[in-house]
Amino acid sequence: FKQRREHMIPFNEQPYDRLTTCEAVGPGLWLLEPYVREWVNTPTQSWWMNDLANETRRVFINQDHKNIDGANSPTGDSVGFWAGDQLIVWTNDMWPADYFRGYPPFSNEMQMIEVYQLVQEPNGLSRLEAQVTYYDPISLAKPLSGVYTWTRATVQEDAGYRIRHWDCDSNIQQKDANDLTTIRLP
Repeated sequence: FKQRREHMIPFNEQPYDRLTTCEAVGPGLWLLEPYVREWVNTPTQSWWMNDLANETRRVFINQDHKNIDGANSPTGDSVGFWAGDQLIVWTNDMWPADYFRGYPPFSNEMQMIEVYQLVQEPNGLSRLEAQVTYYDPISLAKPLSGVYTWTRATVQEDAGYRIRHWDCDSNIQQKDANDLTTIRLP
C-alpha cells in the first residue's frame, strides 16, 4: 500500500488506471463508479449494468458457483439468493483488480459478500443499500467492510436517458514506455 501511494506522489493521482486502457475495473471499483446504473431482476438471474464500460455483472439466483473452465474473470462468478427483501450475493473467481483507486489490488483469492436492500427513508426517499464485505487472505489482514448506496436518478429518467454501449478506443488510450497510461482519470 505504501509503495503504491508513494508511486502516486509525482503524478498527484494514480498513474495507471484500468479504465483508461479499457480494462474491466472489477467488482470492488464497480461499486464506486459514479455513473448511471440499472438492475434487472429475473427469477434466475440479476443483471447489474453501469453506463461506464461494458461491465455487466450477472448474479445467478439459487444456483451454485460454476467455474467450468477453472479460470477467473473480470467480474468473477456471482451467485445469490433472496432472503425476504434482501438479495445476498457471494462473488469469487475474480481477476486481481483495485479495491479503490490508489489502494493496492486484491488477489485472485478475493471473495466478497454483498447484501442488497431497498431502504425507505422517513422523508420518503428510497435508496438501494449494499453492505459489502471483502475477504482476501493475500491482500487483507482482516475482512474489509463498507456500505454503498444509490438513489433513483429521476431527472435522467424523466429526460429519457438510456444506458448506451460504452466505446473505448484503444488507439487513444495507450500505455507509455513505463507502463503508465497516457490519459489518467483523477
